[in-house]
Amino acid sequence: MNIKLKLAIDYYVGGAIHILLKPFVFTIGKILRRDHSLKHIEEITIIKMLGGGSLVIAYPSLLALKRKYPKLRLNLVTTIPIKHFAEILGLFDEIIVIREDSGLHLVIDSLRAIARLWRAKALVDLEIHSRLSSVFTLLTCARNRIGIYTDVSFWRKSLYTHLLFYNKYAPVYALYDQIVRLAGADPVDFESAKNEFASKIQRDPKAISTPDKVDIGIAPGCSDLGKERMLTAGQWLQVLQKRCSVQKNGVFHFIGSHQDKALAGAIISQLQALFPEIECHNRCGGTSLRDAIKLINQLDVLYCIDSGLIHFARLLGVKTISFWGPTDPSMRLRPDSHVQAETHYAALSCSPCVHIVSEAPCYGNNICMNASLQSENYTGERNPLWLA
Repeated sequence: MNIKLKLAIDYYVGGAIHILLKPFVFTIGKILRRDHSLKHIEEITIIKMLGGGSLVIAYPSLLALKRKYPKLRLNLVTTIPIKHFAEILGLFDEIIVIREDSGLHLVIDSLRAIARLWRAKALVDLEIHSRLSSVFTLLTCARNRIGIYTDVSFWRKSLYTHLLFYNKYAPVYALYDQIVRLAGADPVDFESAKNEFASKIQRDPKAISTPDKVDIGIAPGCSDLGKERMLTAGQWLQVLQKRCSVQKNGVFHFIGSHQDKALAGAIISQLQALFPEIECHNRCGGTSLRDAIKLINQLDVLYCIDSGLIHFARLLGVKTISFWGPTDPSMRLRPDSHVQAETHYAALSCSPCVHIVSEAPCYGNNICMNASLQSENYTGERNPLWLA
């Protein structure tokens, strides 16, 4: 199933089930009057179905739970792509996978997960906009159901026992820290979280064998959720051409999934046409995510957009140079004064739009990404007209 179909099912099917369940849930809650204290909870299950980068952003918050409650069993309900992110973070005692490649698998795995979590002590739903995640949480009959609502998701009220407000224009990591405080823990300092994560990712000398060279990483791709975040091959050439002119001993390592391989290949072809002596390696899809993280740990700098890899790089203390348009770096990146980082963001009037609307108003004509290449020097239209 493609991402548009998944979102449509979530919206319409989830919305219909909400209408059926909400009166029942409200009435039962009034009758039972259960104790919803979060004290002395020995097991917490996190629900995160989309966005591996968000899980990495939440790492310092989730680490705080593990440190505060060493005996706490922390579980995760997720999909296969996000499972790989979770395994690298190393925080979860159990990862419950729900396949989403077909409607049948989705239903079967969801029912199994509900049976596994039946009457659980606490579930935390990190899917801010999903309706079906609310349905899933309800059907487990968990004693404590912690959810999030925004200015438009009023329909979530009465469906959760604990409901936190999230301002969509505020940093998302602040929301994750609120959940930690709700559970009685103090968020972990980002520097401490970096040290903890770095200890799990050992430096592998075999990952990059380029002595006396400057190892430069390029992560050009992102998930299917918000392709407007990406730069074109020509735009990447514009970025890297400047670097090649001053960095003759640079080695370029293109990192990403198999679907990023063609884009990386196009960038390499154009780059080597101008600089034949430049050494380039297209590693997209050729390594596991864990091996890609080990490779990032060896880099001198990573050029990237808003994707999960930038958050891994920041946890490893690697310098990042990132380009933003339909998302705002201040809403995604925890402040870090110990590592060099460049963020290029022009802040057009329609930005940020991803994570706020279901479809970008530009329908893919992401001039905000082109504007990020000039950043403060951008002289184009800062208030573009998008007519639907």
